[in-house]
Amino acid sequence: MKRGYIRMYRKIRDNFLWQRKPFSYIQAWIDLVMMANHKDDKLLLGGELIHAKRGEVITSQIKLAKRWGWSRGAVRRFLKLLEGDQMIVQKPTTKMTMITICNYDVYQDARPTRGTTDGQHAVHNEYTKEELKNNWGEIVLKELGENFAGPVGEWLAYKKQKRQPYTGARTIELLCREIRKLSGGDLDTARGIIYQSMGNGHTGLYALKHKEPEKPKRGFPNVTKL
Repeated sequence: MKRGYIRMYRKIRDNFLWQRKPFSYIQAWIDLVMMANHKDDKLLLGGELIHAKRGEVITSQIKLAKRWGWSRGAVRRFLKLLEGDQMIVQKPTTKMTMITICNYDVYQDARPTRGTTDGQHAVHNEYTKEELKNNWGEIVLKELGENFAGPVGEWLAYKKQKRQPYTGARTIELLCREIRKLSGGDLDTARGIIYQSMGNGHTGLYALKHKEPEKPKRGFPNVTKL
C-alpha cells in the first residue's frame, strides 16, 4: 500500500457523501480529528467557562451518537477502542466528554502556503508571527527567523510522534543552533536536513548528503485495527 498524506479541508463535511449515515469507523475517527481545536480556546458550557486546549474536543456521547448516526453504546465502545489503541484520551463528566487527540500535531501541523490557488497544494509549511507566539515559536523567530518555522515545526511533531519530544526552552535553542550550524543559515538546506532525517527514521539531525532530498511521506498512524 502506498503511504503519504493528503490535505483534507473541513468543508468536506458539507459534501453529501460525507453526510450519509451511519458513519464508518474511519469516518468517525477523521471527524473527531476535524472537530478538535486547532488552538487553545475557551467556551461556555452550562454557565461554566471551559478551557479547551489545542487537540481537544469538547462534546458528549449523545451528540456524537446523533452526529454519526450511531447508538450511544456504539459511541462508547468506539471511544474505548480508540483509547485502548492510544489514539485518544477521554475524560467524561456529568456535563460533557473531553477527548484529547493523541499526537494531534501529526495531523494538523502543516499550514497552507499563502498565494496558492484552488487545486494547488503547498509543499512547505508557513506560519505567521502571530501563530508563532508559543513555547517554541518565539525561540525559532529569535534563533532562525520566521521562514524556518515550517520545517522546524515538522521536526518537533516528528520527534513527539516518536515519543522523544523536546522539553524546555533550552533544548529548542540548542536545536535551532544545530540547524543553523548544519545548514549555514540556508532555508532549503535546513529543510533538506530535516526531511532527510525524517525520511530515514533518524532520531537526530545530520549534514545533508543529497542536494534535493524528497519530503518524507507521512500519514495517519495505523488504524487498520478499527
